[in-house]
Amino acid sequence: MAKLLERQFILDCIAVRKICDDYSKANPKHGSIIPPYNGQLDPYAKSYFESLNIQKLLEKTGQTPPGTSIEGEIADRFIINGAPTDYIRRRNKNGCGHSKEIWGGH
Repeated sequence: MAKLLERQFILDCIAVRKICDDYSKANPKHGSIIPPYNGQLDPYAKSYFESLNIQKLLEKTGQTPPGTSIEGEIADRFIINGAPTDYIRRRNKNGCGHSKEIWGGH
């Protein structure tokens, strides 16, 4: 089981670092690979967002579920459909990041 998990491990740190460095020079800063926090999707905050008062407030402020993250709708859209995410998805789908030299030494 451990060998299978090691073989499935995807090492994206170099690709992610390069993307973060490239997008660090751009404004606004929407080049993060790590998705911004969305409290409405957090399973530990589920009961809070299910309360009637909070539901009314979310409806009043236009944050009906699933709402947006702290960064806003544009950042959410960029994380889901942006060039960095698309690059990492295509890279992983085609087997890049699976280095035998890395996982073979464990």
